[in-house]
Amino acid sequence: MNPASLRRGAVAAALFAGATLCTSIAAQAAEAILFDGNNCTGQYRMLDRSVGNFDQIGFDNRVNSLMVITGAFRFYRDANYGEGNGPSFQLGPSGYTETCWSLADAAQGNFPNDRMSSAQLLQDSQGPQPQGVAIVYDFANFGGQYRILTRNVADFNAIGFDNDVESIRVVSGTWTFYRDANYGQGNGQAITLGPGDYANVNNVPGYQPGTFPGDRMSAAQVQAGNAPPPPPQQCAPGQIAANNQCLNCWDYFGNPPNSSQLNAAGDQCECAPGFEWSSFGAANIGGVIFRNCLPAQQTPPPPNCPGPYQVLNPGTNQCVFNCHQSTQPNPQTGQCDCLPGTQEAGFLNDGRRYCLGTAQPQLPQVIRYTAPGNQLIPTAQGAGFTFTTQVDQGGAVCQVNGNTIIFQMTNLPDNKARTCIVTMFGGRQLAYGWQYEDYNMSQVYGQATPIGSTTAFPFQIRLIIPPFGDKVIAQIVSVDLLGPAGQSWQAALQ
Repeated sequence: MNPASLRRGAVAAALFAGATLCTSIAAQAAEAILFDGNNCTGQYRMLDRSVGNFDQIGFDNRVNSLMVITGAFRFYRDANYGEGNGPSFQLGPSGYTETCWSLADAAQGNFPNDRMSSAQLLQDSQGPQPQGVAIVYDFANFGGQYRILTRNVADFNAIGFDNDVESIRVVSGTWTFYRDANYGQGNGQAITLGPGDYANVNNVPGYQPGTFPGDRMSAAQVQAGNAPPPPPQQCAPGQIAANNQCLNCWDYFGNPPNSSQLNAAGDQCECAPGFEWSSFGAANIGGVIFRNCLPAQQTPPPPNCPGPYQVLNPGTNQCVFNCHQSTQPNPQTGQCDCLPGTQEAGFLNDGRRYCLGTAQPQLPQVIRYTAPGNQLIPTAQGAGFTFTTQVDQGGAVCQVNGNTIIFQMTNLPDNKARTCIVTMFGGRQLAYGWQYEDYNMSQVYGQATPIGSTTAFPFQIRLIIPPFGDKVIAQIVSVDLLGPAGQSWQAALQ
């Protein structure tokens, strides 16, 4: 026998307490475990009686390692306990119930791997028998060192494995695992598991993820029979139990944290203060409506427009002149002055002056100014014009950077088209006497097209990322403005 195959630190786990053997309600008197991997890993089969043909248990010619918990067995290469293909060997408990044997060690080199076809129970064991078998592993996914448990273990220090467990394989019985020694729960809830493989103790069925962190196990208790049904899903306040998991309202659509909250009925996610529901974002998940909530557009308070010559334009939230046809705005004084060749004749009921006369006003000469986009847009942003974007689905970011518009996928491209609408030069008007005429756009990459009229502020551009595409890039090369001669395009933004 190879001494390295013994996990002597686990001896105490098998000897702490007497119990009645159980692989079913009726007590069995022998138990062996066959594994198809080395070091008692991989798939396995439990034996509590003779098996004349391993085809019956789906394990013919698959055994590479084994352990005998109780009783004595003889193992054969041939079905029906035959030795035509080589000698058999006998194996019983070694005195260390957790010993894992390779076939080479157990048969002293006379039995190759993957050649076992039958096993014969020779002798039942007397005395206390294990109620179940569990294997606890140092790493997730059943990796690293392990300990084989067949009895209660009040303190994992006794087996050299305190706070080391990250995955569990329950071969038989029902096991309750504790964070504290002596089966205490002062540091957190225990978990109860029946037969099965649990690749990550931090996330086992029936318990909220994180209920039992890795490397926090200090004790284990075993009892006969199957595990009780798992407790109901317990979600933190403000979370929703949906799709067998606990979800926050903002866990879908890539929403910002705390952008939505559960309503009183518990069946819908409502947008939190400061956020607004996007019309393209709603999904029914486990009976709960999740909504796509985006930051609300912050509308500045309306300005105090000095009447009677200026009034508020609700569409732009800006003050505009309200002059009689016989007058013209004077931005310096904020009033409406008489047109050249006329003189003040009185005041209207709303307090505005009107003027009379025969002379026609001299209109200034109007010329076209071409403003470079890389200068105009930053200047316009500083002057209070807005440049906004709206994406129709999650998974992409759209933004105006200088005079460049970039629409970029944030996740891997898929078979869905993504659309972004960019609104250029919103929020306010050009200075008096100025007019917007047209713009020149360059499509650097992908598809970008105007929406509607291109001869008035604000104007809009649609950018489309096609299925399996990744980005669209467009540039506003220049903008044409009409204004009084003898000035510069910067005056249009005053």
